[in-house]
Amino acid sequence: MSANANPPSDSPTTPPLDSSTSSSSTLPPRRLVRLLFDSSRPFYLLDSQDVVRFANRMLLDTLRLSETELDGLDCSRVLANDEHPRPAVASLLAIPEQARMSDVSIGPIGDVQHAIAPWVSRLVIPLDSHSGQSHVACLWLRADDPLVIQASQHAQWSAQNEVRAALLDARRSLTRLDGLHCLIGNSPAANLARRQTQAAIAGNMSICICGPVGSRKATLARAIHQQRRKRDRRSMTGGKLLPIDCRLMDRALIQETIELAKESEAKHPADGDIEPTAFLLLGVDLLGQDAFEPLVAFLTQNPSMPVFATSRTNSLQQLHPDQAWQDIVASINVMNIHLEPLSNRPEDIAPLVESILEEIRISSSGQVRRSLSLNAVQWLQAYPWPGNLRELSHAIHDACKASTGSVIEPNHFSLAIRTFASHVLKPEPIAPLNLDQTLEDFERGVLQKAIDAFPRNRAAAARHLGISRTRLLRRLAQLGFEASPQEVQPIDFGHPHEDTTPALDQPIFEEIPEEP
Repeated sequence: MSANANPPSDSPTTPPLDSSTSSSSTLPPRRLVRLLFDSSRPFYLLDSQDVVRFANRMLLDTLRLSETELDGLDCSRVLANDEHPRPAVASLLAIPEQARMSDVSIGPIGDVQHAIAPWVSRLVIPLDSHSGQSHVACLWLRADDPLVIQASQHAQWSAQNEVRAALLDARRSLTRLDGLHCLIGNSPAANLARRQTQAAIAGNMSICICGPVGSRKATLARAIHQQRRKRDRRSMTGGKLLPIDCRLMDRALIQETIELAKESEAKHPADGDIEPTAFLLLGVDLLGQDAFEPLVAFLTQNPSMPVFATSRTNSLQQLHPDQAWQDIVASINVMNIHLEPLSNRPEDIAPLVESILEEIRISSSGQVRRSLSLNAVQWLQAYPWPGNLRELSHAIHDACKASTGSVIEPNHFSLAIRTFASHVLKPEPIAPLNLDQTLEDFERGVLQKAIDAFPRNRAAAARHLGISRTRLLRRLAQLGFEASPQEVQPIDFGHPHEDTTPALDQPIFEEIPEEP
């Protein structure tokens, strides 16, 4: 439609929801899911008891709540004397009872006193269910949102079962493992790291995460800190994790960093919902010796504060004999999580790649869908990955950009991966050898060369081979060589050293004793 065209006032300014058949009243499930999960519109899911089962990030940001605070919130009608943890939010998310009776309904959002601008309308879509629970999808809209017009024109639409399944599966798809990607895999090292991480989340002790460069140690530390806060149902706005790059720290700089953290906590004193600032020591094995004493003093003054640290080695005690360093290691190395390099666990490459591709699919709203061929997976498993998970993630993102189809092949990888001399192209397996047959074939070839060199003189051929003529004739007969009458030569008496007596059948490679 041209920009200067003036459509009639009674027709929508956007194409209908069902772009394939504008007269149809059925909304395609794939298009509906894409619209509901659009980050520009708040969306949440209620079960049959009006309990929140899912909320996207836009709704959480609008309400200024965390996923833990909103998950499982009862949004049934709140009375004046009810003891409810968040009555204002429950009244805002509650839907009229008649909204469950129709296929699609649209109406104003209940509590206009809550700061939810510019959202004014709510689209309610009951979802078909065979499990006895009637889930309801709720979508907030602006006043000028084209879905307001389109939804009113498609009031006869009925949700399909696959849409409901996609909505109920949204939590698993959108949580993105909360930074725990480095724990994906089936190798013994990955299983051990997962068990250690579960124990770290369950406790409050200090943790030192050891692993090579690029193994996402800092990301894992932040994820453990967030999971602990979710476990305690604390506000996600408090309890910040302050990163300290130990490579850059000297005595004065680390003292200033500690003082700034203390001043920040003094301005915002900790209460029941807000924890004091925790420290994340990045590369603690690279900490300068002049910074030992200030850090020891701080850890001594705060013995109950958990400290997160990352290191490239798990032998921290052996780095420095200084007593101050030993005190630091004793404080931060209460629990140790070791991340193996990818070169030691190639069986984890395939599931890690699948998680990265899923991240790309989610971040692109389903527009980028890629999968790896079997040959491509073998190339990835053969590469040593000196940059570990960070390098693997970059390689998959670059391959998705280089690939124009839905399947990623080895030619879509970078030059370093394509030209690496790996064990992907394995040599053909060597067939088992038959020693007797091999020796016989070799002997046959040697005899054939001697006969070709002296075709009409068996005695000369025998002298060439270093054996007697009788032994040569006998061996030729055993190996199936045909004797020609023309080639039979009389015995040469001019060579008295030649043995004309019959000899036992012995291999031609046996050493012949000298005759007297």
